[in-house]
Amino acid sequence: LIDQDNLIYTANHALNEIFAKDLNQKQSPYYYVLDNFELIQLIEQAIRTKSDQAKEIKHHQDGEKLLAVQVRYIPLSKHHFLIMCLVDDVTQERKLEQQQKDFLANLSHELKTPITSISGFSETLLAGALSDQTVSRQFVEIIHRESKELAELIEDGLSLARIEDDRALNLTSFNLYAFCNASLDSFTKLIFEKQIKVKLEVEPDLEIVCDQRKLRHILNNLLQNGLRYNRPEGKLTIKANLLANEWQLIVSDTGIGIEKAEQKRIFERFYRVDQSRTKAIAGTGLGLAVVKEYVELLSGDISLVSKPNEGSTFTVTLPRFEL
Repeated sequence: LIDQDNLIYTANHALNEIFAKDLNQKQSPYYYVLDNFELIQLIEQAIRTKSDQAKEIKHHQDGEKLLAVQVRYIPLSKHHFLIMCLVDDVTQERKLEQQQKDFLANLSHELKTPITSISGFSETLLAGALSDQTVSRQFVEIIHRESKELAELIEDGLSLARIEDDRALNLTSFNLYAFCNASLDSFTKLIFEKQIKVKLEVEPDLEIVCDQRKLRHILNNLLQNGLRYNRPEGKLTIKANLLANEWQLIVSDTGIGIEKAEQKRIFERFYRVDQSRTKAIAGTGLGLAVVKEYVELLSGDISLVSKPNEGSTFTVTLPRFEL
């Protein structure tokens, strides 16, 4: 609150936290205490026009903040008034909104490719290519492959969209060895096609406490990558380590590996490693983003060690929950 003499009347703790300084300096001119030019301008405009003002402004204090500011002109009498400044830190809200916009834009862009292929090849078939069995079979195979990629892209997108509504943990105790085997069963076809040698280095009687559904998302995505980007007749290893207050799930492959410069970006949404090396391998660029989100929901951490043409090792470190 500021009085008609431009002096600070009072300021609450929340405003002090936003500006990271003590603003409750009574009887001090506001323009000496506030260190944001846009806010000072907004207050001056409210005093000059005797009307309420509102604006989102930037504030640089330990990084850039976005502040939604309302300045209310409150007349008390003919010659007396108060100015009330309501400041709301909306940095995280705006960041989330921008992420949602970027996500929708990227998803729309990624959806165009398989949809264009499906539409184009189906039109060609309808235009007469159906009579040529060799060509029609080739086109139908392409349509089938693109439709699978489209379904996977939508499923990964839905997984990311659901994460915000899936923050609560449903902790249960279960056997990790059996859990890993169940996930591997889902990839039997891919393992057989590429003749991958799978090694499960988990103690058969190891019991852990975790959210099974979230851990399933994490493991399935890591297994899928470890198989897809592996070389034919390569190896895939799943390990588990028990630490003092944590435990680790480690998935290693002997695949194409990831360049050092790209390793920091692989958990970004829609990011895919060097297209020249992966263009023949289906993928949405969302899988590892899903993994990172779920690992963070479980208060864990994920790290990567990788060398091009030698393989990758993903290590998920999670707390040892108790029931």
